[in-house]
Amino acid sequence: MSGAIPLSSKPGSNVLLYMIFAMGAFDLATSPDGGDGDRFYQAAWEALQRDMLEQGTIELVQGLAIMANYLQRSNRPNAGYICLGIAIRMAFALGLHTPTTSASPLERETRTRVWWALVTLEAGCSVTFGRPHAFGAMALRNIRLPINCDDEHLTVSTVNMPTDVTYATQYTALIIQSHLARATCSIHDQILQSHPAPSIERVKSCDERFVQLFNDIPPYMLDVQQGPHRLARSIQLWRARDFRAILYRPVLLAAAWDSSRRKTLGPLIQQAIATCRSLAQDNLIDITAYVAESNDHSRGAEWYLLYFAFQSSLTLLLSAVWEPDHADAPKWRTAVMNTARWFRELHSMQRVSLPLATET
Repeated sequence: MSGAIPLSSKPGSNVLLYMIFAMGAFDLATSPDGGDGDRFYQAAWEALQRDMLEQGTIELVQGLAIMANYLQRSNRPNAGYICLGIAIRMAFALGLHTPTTSASPLERETRTRVWWALVTLEAGCSVTFGRPHAFGAMALRNIRLPINCDDEHLTVSTVNMPTDVTYATQYTALIIQSHLARATCSIHDQILQSHPAPSIERVKSCDERFVQLFNDIPPYMLDVQQGPHRLARSIQLWRARDFRAILYRPVLLAAAWDSSRRKTLGPLIQQAIATCRSLAQDNLIDITAYVAESNDHSRGAEWYLLYFAFQSSLTLLLSAVWEPDHADAPKWRTAVMNTARWFRELHSMQRVSLPLATET
């Protein structure tokens, strides 16, 4: 078949193949016990030989990256974090952090996609776990972002690199997340890893810089009401709001824990708290609307819905408990109760969602 990619026989190819099956089984499951993900994961683990780590291949990097994501999403986050670290170091050893002109267009683009997939996975883990980033500034600047094109425009037969199209493709979500990762990496280390805690002015400045970088993303990529792959692109909008809320959340927590109200909340602190709450509320409204419209009960969808909605719910729940007489408290309670309602209706993630809905 013209343009088809032959199955690779390089070391690590079986690891990649089994992990594709494992991730697919995980994402497509519609019940708590559904899918054969762990069976394929075990096969991938058994196919991973020690001498493969010494040699390293791009196929093995891909397999380890998928394995890391699988482990994180199947409630083994530390194992996934370590596995991702191995994939990143192997990618550096293979030179994926440097541009190359000696490969075919498809091979060059594959290297680029794999590199940014690693960057985005690591950025997400670092924010989730509050750990430092593994990538330096130069590593994020040396490699261009992936090309936004359909697969038929870039095959093994392609001679010239295609140009970006101006509509959503299956790589659009990766490109958006790559923009976000590049923006969050430096801000995360400056703010969330800062000791002592940064000033309100610095937090606000970093947020404004993040928003400016986010606004550089082409609008057609962010229009989730148009085009395919709505969930993948919506997740990036939720991710952006969530990161901004995380920047301001320590301010909200510090104010809420000061039960004696010994400190007067200045205008900047009040604005930071309001921004944190607004971002959380916008995320819950957006996610709840997606749930109502999509009726998608696959685990791949429900995992991300639960991940972002739970964090936003905690922000509004804390706000409602701390300031029950606030003018916006009824809106917070309504948003949290609506979220708890669809938590109870989740299928594949109900073992996690039901206890959270009960507690809420």
